[in-house]
Amino acid sequence: MKTDTPAIDKGMLAQCLREEYGQEVRALRFLPKGEEAYSYLAEGEGRSWFVKAYPPKLPVDLEAALGATDRLKREFGLAEVLPPHRTREGRATFRFGAFTVAVFDLIEGSAAYEEPLHPDEEIRLARFFAKLHSIDRGAFPGLPVKDFSLWFRDRLLSVLEFARTHEGGPKPHRWELVRRLREGYDGILRELETADRLGASCRASADAPALTHGDPTSGNVMKDTAGHLWVIDWGGLAWGAREQDLAPYTGEGFRRFLAAYAEESPDLRLSMDRFAFYLHEWNLQEIADYSYRLLHDDPDEEEIAYSFSELNQYLPVREGSVQAMLQRIEADMKQVLGKRA
Repeated sequence: MKTDTPAIDKGMLAQCLREEYGQEVRALRFLPKGEEAYSYLAEGEGRSWFVKAYPPKLPVDLEAALGATDRLKREFGLAEVLPPHRTREGRATFRFGAFTVAVFDLIEGSAAYEEPLHPDEEIRLARFFAKLHSIDRGAFPGLPVKDFSLWFRDRLLSVLEFARTHEGGPKPHRWELVRRLREGYDGILRELETADRLGASCRASADAPALTHGDPTSGNVMKDTAGHLWVIDWGGLAWGAREQDLAPYTGEGFRRFLAAYAEESPDLRLSMDRFAFYLHEWNLQEIADYSYRLLHDDPDEEEIAYSFSELNQYLPVREGSVQAMLQRIEADMKQVLGKRA
């Protein structure tokens, strides 16, 4: 969850929205949703919009990624894609000070983590990703290619160095964070070494990349009140390994999900090393992100409590948990794919 930031003047942002989109914005209200971006509900004459303000220095080209989603929906028939509104100048985003802003239709419904998908909906989602991953690379040559590197490495190392050299400072939550990072220090470094080794192996044996969402977690899949599924938050759209998009679905029900996916992907080959890389990457990224916010942002009590509740899932590092997940994934792959696994 996020708390609002004084760096965004909502009155000025509302004025910019009027200028950029030609729509009257009567009110702009902060919504405590998402992780990286700041979210707002813009209310106009008879309708509302969802507004996201992305902070600077994100490792993505938001204009290129979000700008491609129109074509995914229009040319490739991916009805579940939620593209942004275009500005008067035809852009997918606009600049607001240091922030990059995009505007979307407001989806009335619930995210998949709030209301879990039914089996038939999981099957629809699996077929959606199979179709996304089948798009030819020539369709979007300007999108980046992911290389199994850890983009958050500097952030993770900076919080570990802080924990090693500081006592936490005057704020109690920093003392607690430093204590947890010190206790988990060796385990985090071992996980980082494992991810680096897996990344090198994946780079050496990489298949042709697929077009991937990059973060299709249950927070980025929504079901509206009419039962339509929406996949949102396409800022990480890039060419990469399809295992990154499949990894969030490797829990209960993965065998059913994979069977539906494989039906649409007759030449499917999946890699256990790539699954392992993305599972380790996820653990490390969550530690890096929540620790960095607690150290460098100015969170209120609610956000502090939320951040620690999330960190509890990853600290201390449970070094056997990824291996147990990989064993289940491998068993499901052998059951579904047979000799192709």
